[in-house]
Amino acid sequence: MSAPPVLPALAWAHPLVRDWFVQRFGTPTEPQEQGWPHILAGHTTLQPWRDAAQLVGVFVGMLAATTGIPLLKWQRRRNEGLSRWCEAELAAGHEGALARASAAGVAMAFAIGVASCAAWIALGTLPLRAFVEHESLRLSHGWTLAQPLWLGFGLAQLLNAFIQRKLTRAAVFGAAMVGAWLTLVMGTP
Repeated sequence: MSAPPVLPALAWAHPLVRDWFVQRFGTPTEPQEQGWPHILAGHTTLQPWRDAAQLVGVFVGMLAATTGIPLLKWQRRRNEGLSRWCEAELAAGHEGALARASAAGVAMAFAIGVASCAAWIALGTLPLRAFVEHESLRLSHGWTLAQPLWLGFGLAQLLNAFIQRKLTRAAVFGAAMVGAWLTLVMGTP
């Protein structure tokens, strides 16, 4: 029985490890071939994966924000119904109606928000995981190009909120922009 051929990408490995890998998996994938030299040199190899996940996260977030408008309209209709109920109850002399309506509104908003976030995280994570794992290096390069656009869109939202005199929204966008800029400049821990 002859020994399996030594693949250049596995030349660093001990012969037992190399033989096991070839028998178990055949050949290394492109990310493994490109990542092993960095690992052996002591460099971080999670940066491309993180960048790829960020790019996909931005796309899923934009999709969620766009398609979330009908959900917000639906929630507004429920809140208007709750408001009409509360007004009728207060007119009938039930003083605790306002507290019950307030609690129901908060519970509904929280439940809808949690359910929506969970659905979008699941929809963004489960089907796209294999794609991100396979294309992480290409997506990482794409994220490097998309970061200025992402910050530009955020700045446009900030200016739009400021012009519309929605100062709370402008403050939130401003804080998010500063946080994003600090994360990009300083990196994540």
